[in-house]
Amino acid sequence: MPLGRKQGAGCWTCRLRRKRCDSVRPVCGSCRGLDIPCHTGGESRPAWMDGGDGQQRMARMIKQTIKRNALLRKERRLGGHENRGMVVTTASDFQGPTDGVRESGPPATIRTGISVIPAPGLGNSESNVGNNLLPPSISSSVKPESPFAKATSASRAAATDNGCSSGLCRSIFASSYVESVTATLDFVWPFIFPFYRPLFTDIGIMGRQWLLSRLHQDEFTFHVYQSMCEYLLSLIARNDSQELECDCKALVWERLVEKTNLASRGIKDTVAAFWQQGANGPLSEKTRIMGSIAQLLFVELTVRRDFDWATHLTPALTIFDGIFKHHGVQHSGPSLAAVLDELAPASSPTPIPEQPGRKTVSTTEDQSAFVFHSALLLFYDIVASTALGNAPVLQSYHCTLLSIPSEERFPVRLESLVGCQNWALVAIGRISTLCAWKRDAKQSGNFSVFKFVNLARPISEALEDGLASLDNETQPQSRASTSSRRKGYYRRHDRAVDGTPLETVTRIWAHAAKLYLSVTLSGWQPGCDEVQHSVTEVLRLLRTIESPAQLQSLTWPMCVAGCLALPDQDQDFRAIVEDIGALAEFGTMLSALRIVEAVWGARGAVDRDSWDVASALNILGSPSLLV
Repeated sequence: MPLGRKQGAGCWTCRLRRKRCDSVRPVCGSCRGLDIPCHTGGESRPAWMDGGDGQQRMARMIKQTIKRNALLRKERRLGGHENRGMVVTTASDFQGPTDGVRESGPPATIRTGISVIPAPGLGNSESNVGNNLLPPSISSSVKPESPFAKATSASRAAATDNGCSSGLCRSIFASSYVESVTATLDFVWPFIFPFYRPLFTDIGIMGRQWLLSRLHQDEFTFHVYQSMCEYLLSLIARNDSQELECDCKALVWERLVEKTNLASRGIKDTVAAFWQQGANGPLSEKTRIMGSIAQLLFVELTVRRDFDWATHLTPALTIFDGIFKHHGVQHSGPSLAAVLDELAPASSPTPIPEQPGRKTVSTTEDQSAFVFHSALLLFYDIVASTALGNAPVLQSYHCTLLSIPSEERFPVRLESLVGCQNWALVAIGRISTLCAWKRDAKQSGNFSVFKFVNLARPISEALEDGLASLDNETQPQSRASTSSRRKGYYRRHDRAVDGTPLETVTRIWAHAAKLYLSVTLSGWQPGCDEVQHSVTEVLRLLRTIESPAQLQSLTWPMCVAGCLALPDQDQDFRAIVEDIGALAEFGTMLSALRIVEAVWGARGAVDRDSWDVASALNILGSPSLLV
């Protein structure tokens, strides 16, 4: 006990919580049981113990930490889990600031506390090697007497009692910091974004380093991805005909849902604080909040079947629009370069080599993350518009950020994110706008067939020209010189990702866009020769793709083509999903199949004049975002 302290006075944390303290030092029993920081403080009163706002904010932070650790305590009661080398806890080792406490904002005030204990059978030297692999802020928190030692033994005993002799359960819960981060970067992220290939000459030159930084700095992000790793591994095990023989499947799912819910609540609190600040907050904070919402959105879409995705997408798009209006206006128009310039620090890394017609910018983690999340939101907005029957919210940015004639001037290339070139997705957004115009014109009694056809003609021509350009690109090329190879390596996308030509992916989206336009112009006519030509092409091209992850990224075109399939093609579309196996649960492919099956069941009752793609995407009762 520190000198000068009266025994029984209690720690400052218990005083703040108005709880009885056993005065054990250095950590009292109450704080140890809840995995919260125990502020002893000697005789000095912490700065946040001011009887005012600072004290209230600290009280709320401690309450949030207790809630975040509730899942951890629940897992202990269920037997915990075993890992190979290290155990990660969710305790937040935040230190009381000297001049008040920030309730929200960057995680600088909250450091993820990760306890590390040697796995059974490992000596101190091996565990020390594991500690050295952790970042300094994590490896410094080593608690060899952590309660997780008992949880690890209990996990082994529980797995044995439940008959998991193969060790499959133990392999699923590989929860060390290094293992979880590596699995996220090497397996989970590539499965969600199989076409994500940043170019050296783009802002994405840092690759996925910005994601590594987020995993290190944000405890919510780390623990959600850690649970996604476990969930994906459990699906792979079932895909290899290895069925889990205990309650591990339920525990994996429970962990993932709980941590996703925790992340959602944390982000909502941050967004609420952001709205109170208005548009005057720092740009870096705005971009990080936008990125956090975007990441939570695709996590929810990856693991959930039915949820209100608009609650995430709408604020993300609003922040996107606000960022460009306040920080990205150049020559009276939106400019990505202007936002990136403002995000660049005073002393920045080596700039990207200058290209003709393109402003030189420097690469930082914030810049790389912003470019990725901007492209992701532009893509999600386009796909969402097809289900909502409205024009894309960000369509005014397409002419600059996704410009076709001057695409080389801008680093937003959806091809490097989803494998589809910009022009095909821009056309889909334009068709959604045409659908909205048609609906509104009919409701107001101002519908004109002549104007409708004139609006549709340039979209149809753009699709045909784009497909023709793909045919030209796939013609045999003469042997390239050494200089052209270097140019291609630094300035062009790879022609194929994991064996799949990117032209194939773009063709699939383009033919699905033609189906979308045909239904908008002529109504629901699956038997039409033109419709069946595109359906057959989509089906043929989908069969050439072997990667389950890449098939998952083509959910929307598969769904649109499947809904317009003839009865003798039904089994062909079912076979595509069946070939993915249990991994179809990791994404929206199963939701797409449910939509397709429901549309097939309503074939005889569909009104061909009023039924459209938006109707099909809402057949399950709510709009489906198939990304």
